[in-house]
Amino acid sequence: MVAFLALMYLLSLALGYAAAFDGCTREFWLSLRNNEMPDALKLALNPPWVRMLMHATCLASIMGVGYGFWRFGFLPGAGIAFCFILASKTTGMFLQNNMNSSFHLNVILRAVLRRQADYMRAGDMDRAKSLEGLISKVGIKLYAVKAVKSAALVPSYPGNLKHLKLAGAKADNYHSCTRNRREK
Repeated sequence: MVAFLALMYLLSLALGYAAAFDGCTREFWLSLRNNEMPDALKLALNPPWVRMLMHATCLASIMGVGYGFWRFGFLPGAGIAFCFILASKTTGMFLQNNMNSSFHLNVILRAVLRRQADYMRAGDMDRAKSLEGLISKVGIKLYAVKAVKSAALVPSYPGNLKHLKLAGAKADNYHSCTRNRREK
């Protein structure tokens, strides 16, 4: 019984994650979409493993809830189903706020780039060309998130900026400077 409940809880977490990722890509698509982009490009935002995770967890959860009804009866089965739905929705709500992170945007960007590479390998240059606008918009959003994150990590008061003043040092290669060169 404990192993079954633990497995159902893990399934609810996986289903909540897949649902949150799908909801994030749906909102992301609505924010990126313009009249020139066909709706078929929306599928390029979701990597294939997210769709497989969604289908597998849905199938496993239906089987698990059905097993709960069959093995434990109606009322305990209804309790298992209720707790499963509650846990998956709660997980999805908490993860929905974290889906606009650089990690998930990198996942989306890689999925779109792989889809474009598949179209180019297949010789479908029209579809590959149509993904270029989507790739640039995802890339711009990713770089904006990374810029906000890196700006939040650097303290901005003048007492902390003295060590940044190096003659001839650019902001891009600051971290590659050696300690001796920084102290000069």
